[in-house]
Amino acid sequence: MLKHYFIVGGLPEAVSTYIRHRNDLFESFSQVRKKQDDLLKSYFADIAKHSGKINAMHIERVFASTPAQLSRSHDGNSSRFRFRGVIPGVSHYDRLAGAIDWLEAAGLVIKVPIINSALLPFKGYEKENFFKLFLFDVGLLGMMNHLSPKVLLDANYGSYKGYFAENFALQELVAQGKDSLVNWQEKKSEIEFLYEHQGEVIPLEVKSGNITRAQSLQIFSQKYTCPYQVIFSGRPLKCVEREKVHYYPLYLAGFFPLS
Repeated sequence: MLKHYFIVGGLPEAVSTYIRHRNDLFESFSQVRKKQDDLLKSYFADIAKHSGKINAMHIERVFASTPAQLSRSHDGNSSRFRFRGVIPGVSHYDRLAGAIDWLEAAGLVIKVPIINSALLPFKGYEKENFFKLFLFDVGLLGMMNHLSPKVLLDANYGSYKGYFAENFALQELVAQGKDSLVNWQEKKSEIEFLYEHQGEVIPLEVKSGNITRAQSLQIFSQKYTCPYQVIFSGRPLKCVEREKVHYYPLYLAGFFPLS
């Protein structure tokens, strides 16, 4: 069912379409993609109508570029947002800041700062022009990147697997109020999300399959103190207290922490 969610996402209109045609999955997914395309067009129309003082074309270009940018993964991890190429002649954050802020305020993208230290407070290590942008709905993401339902069902989409898992986990966490997550990168190590809980830092690693080797978590634990580590993956729920690692199946990301 998680693969179905990757195709459909959580937008009510898309879910209703999926349910209405669920006796024929091929037809169901085909109709869902059409509905998602209609929704995307309505979002662009709303941008043109409600952009205010912000350049509507800039907002549209940033929104449209977000899925493609994240697809340029590095070692299976999603890419940071890059400004060059989004709008001809614009290559700096200052020219796009208003559009990015507008999209974030509208709930269409989720901005995750990238930091190079896991010390608190995170704000002290954030740079306004160094971040990742995720889409607010994983179903819309697949449609915007022209990934067919068959490709997603077969999990035959290369580096997208890691990115889809990241986007799904993030939108589930944010839906539960965990909206101050950051991405940690030091040297060649990266952890998808850091979560501050009661003054302690909990690293959250996201894996798209059952393989849960996490070298970055090992490096992180050698440098920083944390009560435990979390890995979202295809593995079942399990807590290995000796290693201080909590394994969550990816579909339970929105229920973290369980205790």
